[in-house]
Amino acid sequence: MENTLEDGGIAYCIPTFNHPEVMMDILSNGVLLYQKYNIDIYIYDSSTDNRTYEIVEYLIAQGIHNLYYVKIDPSVSVDNKLLMIFSGYELKKNYKYIWPVKDRVFVGEHTLKLISELLHKEYDVLFLILMLHPLFEEECLSTPIFYDDPIEFYGTWGWFATSLDTTIFRVESLLKNFDSEKFKQRYFFQGLNGFDHFTVLFHSLAMQDKCSVKLIPYQDIMCYSSPFGASSWTENIFLVWADCWTKTNDALPAIYDKYKNKTIKRATMLPWIFGSYDNLILLRVNGILTPDIYKQIHQTWGRLSDIPLEDLELIVYEQYDRLHDIVVNRLKRLLVAGNYMEADLLHKINQQLLTSLNGKKEYLLIREFLEIYALEKHSDVETDIFAGVSDYSEIKQKYVTLKFMLRRLEYNIAENTFCEMAEFIKNNNISNTFIAYLVNKTCIDKEQTVDKLLKIYKG
Repeated sequence: MENTLEDGGIAYCIPTFNHPEVMMDILSNGVLLYQKYNIDIYIYDSSTDNRTYEIVEYLIAQGIHNLYYVKIDPSVSVDNKLLMIFSGYELKKNYKYIWPVKDRVFVGEHTLKLISELLHKEYDVLFLILMLHPLFEEECLSTPIFYDDPIEFYGTWGWFATSLDTTIFRVESLLKNFDSEKFKQRYFFQGLNGFDHFTVLFHSLAMQDKCSVKLIPYQDIMCYSSPFGASSWTENIFLVWADCWTKTNDALPAIYDKYKNKTIKRATMLPWIFGSYDNLILLRVNGILTPDIYKQIHQTWGRLSDIPLEDLELIVYEQYDRLHDIVVNRLKRLLVAGNYMEADLLHKINQQLLTSLNGKKEYLLIREFLEIYALEKHSDVETDIFAGVSDYSEIKQKYVTLKFMLRRLEYNIAENTFCEMAEFIKNNNISNTFIAYLVNKTCIDKEQTVDKLLKIYKG
């Protein structure tokens, strides 16, 4: 039968389930903008009521002509809804691209304009860098914005392709011969996949002799996320990430083998999955990380996280006091060893653990050390707060002593010792940035304290 459908640009496909508040927020804020750029919005709704349908019908009645409603049976899983989308189910035009997205997100006009300008170049993939994470920021900022090698694209960005909004698929090259039944046979595990968009992307790219992937960098991304929506997989986090995620990567074509372990861990090491002590403790408190789960995952834990297995065991058996001491000592060793980025990240993403057991004072002190170091690097000073120290106690002593001397200087206490302050600053290579930070943090009359300090140096 001849296909008589008209041609279209992008089908923006939203699978949703019982989220009428989210859909009202997203559509009322974004539908006119998408209409301006000729992007058709499809709502694949498996809700158990008609509220989402009524929202869509109301907007259509108001003259919105780029909006389509597709009713899906409530028994259909999100996996199967996505496969229906990739198969072109109920699409009203022959679209050049399909863009599957979360129901709680839309992008702004600057990004839409850029995407519309790229459509005629017929890239296989338009890939949106919606965010950068400190774990990978340095590497990702130095990567190319175009890939013709799916292996290298997978190795650098596979972890991020897990986000449903990131990928715009060219139908002709990636989805034209999509077979959902063959896909299920290879990539469904006990009836689940969980990462259909990711799997379709890298399976389809591997089937081509050559590919063209265009990245849209995060500087060009304007993104809105509805406050009425949230992730819904937390209760099944170990099924999704410890089981389905690893099996899906392992089942991908062999061309990706050298990067599979890297990609698996990069995704699961995100702080809101298995990359932070705080989140693992939260999972334990909520009864999601249990001794039984620990028994299931302990042999493969090394593929999922850099958090030591023995630390995970302490969480499972709620020995938080021991864990607190271990992590604090690890943080101190990182500072002394000069691993400042790793120390900063460990400190930032584990606030709840590090401030427990009367640890808030030490946590805030280390936060100040890291802030001073960051300011010194920004000011391009020759030495920093950690220079010349071989033990954490020396860092702390340098900070406490300078703070004490500045307070005495401000209030003219023990004036005969002021010259010792100048010697202390000189002998410890303390930067002006360090001094300015502590003056601002410690002193009441900041300007007068600085004047006194200058007079000491002149004397």
